Amino acid sequence: MVTAPEVHDPPARDPDAVHIEKTADNQALWYRLSSGDLNPLHADPSMAAIGGFDKPILHGMCTFGYAGRAVLKHFCANDPSKFKAIGVRLASHVFPGETLVTEMWKVSDTKVVFRVKVQERDKVVISNAFVTIAAAPAPAAAAPAAAAAAPAAPAFRSASIFAGIEARLKDGGAEVVKKVKAVYEFKISGGPGGASQSWTVDLKNGSGSVSLGSPEKADCVIKMSDGDLVALFTGKLNAVRISQSIALSLSCTCA
Repeated sequence: MVTAPEVHDPPARDPDAVHIEKTADNQALWYRLSSGDLNPLHADPSMAAIGGFDKPILHGMCTFGYAGRAVLKHFCANDPSKFKAIGVRLASHVFPGETLVTEMWKVSDTKVVFRVKVQERDKVVISNAFVTIAAAPAPAAAAPAAAAAAPAAPAFRSASIFAGIEARLKDGGAEVVKKVKAVYEFKISGGPGGASQSWTVDLKNGSGSVSLGSPEKADCVIKMSDGDLVALFTGKLNAVRISQSIALSLSCTCA
């Protein structure tokens, strides 16, 4: 008897981690050289047109690799030995140069469900996807403490956004600094328990940097809630609608 394949739909809640990464405009050309997959669909505009595409598309396995690397970073501490298995459905195509948003949910000690969307078109390109990871070892029994330690404060959801920006700056940050030449302060409200915090994104000095806390002097100060910032960077919040209510959510002072 043939059984239906297992379904790996994301839970009906916000993702536990979000990874945003832009592909290069020549990503398909690099991938075809490294992988040996020379299908002209990924390099020749005329062949792409025959396939019904406006231009050559990225290899599905390349998109697959971006997603696997995102899970490896956020749930395996970049340790391949903790990454046991992966399964996905390639739901749609990606054009080189588009931005991939990988949303991840840890549904058990050994399973992460995820999906990948193209930010520019808000299109799901990988669905029904999961990764099996190694379970964390059971903690050793601790001696009774005189007083119970206070529970760790829950993290801001937007912290993963700033981690993604920092990762991008490690590869080509100097070019970004040349174009932008500004220091941004993000004042984030509505965190766990109503907490607030500030982040500095320096796109003015060196190769750029991201740090928790306020800068000495910001060229632009952006005030947003924790949830709105995550929604904006994952394409769920309309930036035009934000600009129409700028007095409520955004203040910007240019040096």
